[in-house]
Amino acid sequence: NVSYGLVGLKTHSKTMLVVREEDVGFRCYVNIATGNFNPGTAKLYTDLSLFTCREDISADVLDLFNALTGYSRQRKYRRLLVAPVNMLDTFCQLIDGEAEHARRGVMSRIVVQVNGLSDKKIAEHLYAASQAGVQIDLIIRGICCVVPGLKGKSENIRVFSWVGNVLQHRRIFYFSNAGKNLYYIGSADWRARNLNDRVEVIVPVDDKKAQLKLRKNLMFFLEGSPTETWEMGADGKYYLRKMAPAKPAGQEGTEAPVVPLTGQGAAVKTASGVDSQFAIHSAVAALPPTESGSARWSVTIDGKAHVVGSLNAGCVPVRERPDGTTEVLMITGDTQGQDKWVFAEGGLVEDETYFEAAERQGVRMAGVKGSSPHFLGWFIDSKHHVHKAIAVVVLAAKGDAEDWAEAYLRKREWLTFAGALNKSPEGPWVTKALQMVETWAASAGKDELHAVQEKLASMELKASATLERTNSGDGKVASLERTKSGDG
Repeated sequence: NVSYGLVGLKTHSKTMLVVREEDVGFRCYVNIATGNFNPGTAKLYTDLSLFTCREDISADVLDLFNALTGYSRQRKYRRLLVAPVNMLDTFCQLIDGEAEHARRGVMSRIVVQVNGLSDKKIAEHLYAASQAGVQIDLIIRGICCVVPGLKGKSENIRVFSWVGNVLQHRRIFYFSNAGKNLYYIGSADWRARNLNDRVEVIVPVDDKKAQLKLRKNLMFFLEGSPTETWEMGADGKYYLRKMAPAKPAGQEGTEAPVVPLTGQGAAVKTASGVDSQFAIHSAVAALPPTESGSARWSVTIDGKAHVVGSLNAGCVPVRERPDGTTEVLMITGDTQGQDKWVFAEGGLVEDETYFEAAERQGVRMAGVKGSSPHFLGWFIDSKHHVHKAIAVVVLAAKGDAEDWAEAYLRKREWLTFAGALNKSPEGPWVTKALQMVETWAASAGKDELHAVQEKLASMELKASATLERTNSGDGKVASLERTKSGDG
């Protein structure tokens, strides 16, 4: 049956309920998201969802569906914030709670990421909380009617907007709550139409690991690259965010920020890089920003320092044929570069290491999954106006990724080293990386590759055995949050 919701209200919530008969009886599984299950927007939007079997949340979703289909007039919910029922009032209460904590001298903070903020009541409560001493960070993609930095009114409010390759569609809400952190995600922005004229759902996230992921999402925008982050001034205009003031002449290289190089715990702590097993290949140090506020780094390769405007991670996927021949996976450029062949590479997100970022780029751009046994080195791509440094790893291919996000943009092909060099590699760094991987494979590389592939095969067998036990009824169905304790 298809129900079109309630007359006069647009149903904008993203909720799913599955009731499953199990050995112990019927159990509800719920998914609540910030975006739709849409194959088109999924390639362009960033969204989040919570999958849970908690009984209190499941009961709320069941009540919501009964209300949407006309079988009840539910006005009270156990855990969910539902618009236009209780969402606006609950958000105002949460904001006022932070203000009350601040008045008592307790450190209070609100961090929110939404697509827009134009609700008058929300704005008034935020201004009042700022005057009480609450530190408020708003990450707003679109319209924002709260102006930060107004003396005596919004001095404790900051407003950011982030411009990147994809549309930021997530809605995340954080309240410090006197140390008992509260996190929420859901479908609603802080706009009058969402809070008053639509059916929306916001769900609390209690799981500590999931909360940590949400925190990383928020901190990425607050502490990420200033070249993509815009901050609103007290005049209501946006300005490219500046980095910390430059140090006096002669001190620029001291106390350089930590720049992680591997997923194995090693990091480059200073420009010398003596604390990293990969320091012999490279060293990274932050430089003072340009006059326009753009970030800069110094990357040392083979004793020569290169000044770059971005730090990326890339991978060279490698596999071995049955006859022992080593192959690499190359992809074409985007729609403007179909005649040139490259390797997957791109920027880092959140708190990723370079190894994690390289593996993610392999899935996203090349549709291949695997593990990284070897750090190849730093390479400079100078084809653009702003030079970038790419930390390239060898990726021991495990197989095709389930979802190749850029399949509609690119072609891919497994090639021998000779075939790859004949494919018009795009830029000197691609050719050099190919030559270095060939040298690596001819020496100790194949042993490293075999070791990683054996480990991946072992992990796959264990996962398969676990799945068989689960399907046979001997195992337990996993969820993000345990039904009873919420500590999953």
